[in-house]
Amino acid sequence: MFIFASPSSPRSVRASAGGGYAEYVRVMSFVMPGVVKIPAKNSFDEGAMLEPVNTVLKAVRRLALLRGDVVLVAGQGPIGLMFTRLLQLEGAQVIAADLLAQAEHGQQHRLLEGPEDIGH
Repeated sequence: MFIFASPSSPRSVRASAGGGYAEYVRVMSFVMPGVVKIPAKNSFDEGAMLEPVNTVLKAVRRLALLRGDVVLVAGQGPIGLMFTRLLQLEGAQVIAADLLAQAEHGQQHRLLEGPEDIGH
C-alpha cells in the first residue's frame, strides 16, 4: 500500500518508516491498525493536524499540572503555539518566550521577546 504525501513529482521516494517529506511512503502491515480515514466532515488540513496535536496533548497530560501552575513555553512556532493553547486549556498560566514580537503571533498572553524581558 502506498500513501501519497507530497510534493507531486515524477520521482517517487519510498521509505519503510517515517518519510513525511517523501512523495510516496510504504506502509508496513504493523502500522495499519493505527491508520484511520479522515472523516468526510473534516478537512485534509484538520486531519494533518491530528498527529502533532495528539503528541503535544500527551506531553501536556504527562506534566500532571495543577490549575494555576506556571509554565514557560520556549518558542512559539507551530508546536510551541499548540503547547501554549493546550496548556491554557488545562488551566496553566503560560509564559511564552520567542524572539519574534507578540503582535506577529496574535497572542493574548505575555510573550518574552528577549533577555531584557526576564524578571519584569
